[in-house]
Amino acid sequence: MASIDNKSNVWRLVLTGGPCGGKTTGQARLCTFFENLGWKVYRVPETANILLSGGVKFADLSPEMAKEFQSNLLKTMLQIEDTFFDLAKKSNKKCLVICDRGAMDASAYIAR
Repeated sequence: MASIDNKSNVWRLVLTGGPCGGKTTGQARLCTFFENLGWKVYRVPETANILLSGGVKFADLSPEMAKEFQSNLLKTMLQIEDTFFDLAKKSNKKCLVICDRGAMDASAYIAR
């Protein structure tokens, strides 16, 4: 867990791992734990899941379309994370922002 900066009461935690690895369950448990300590907790949803639930199927995408999708996924992920971090920075409480996956996860799906 890392503070966004040394003067901030905002902490960032990114949960990563494969499918069905317990990330979403862990996020809910951590949320309950920290809220019981009086913290404000924001939970950033898994962006890929949001977009893929909209009907995207990688089997239907050309390599170029898949690359563009990954690029847009990363842009969307960063914007969603920024939205939660901006809210957290304005809070009077200690804040924890838990990301279900994060920006680095998307890089695993892009060929080098």
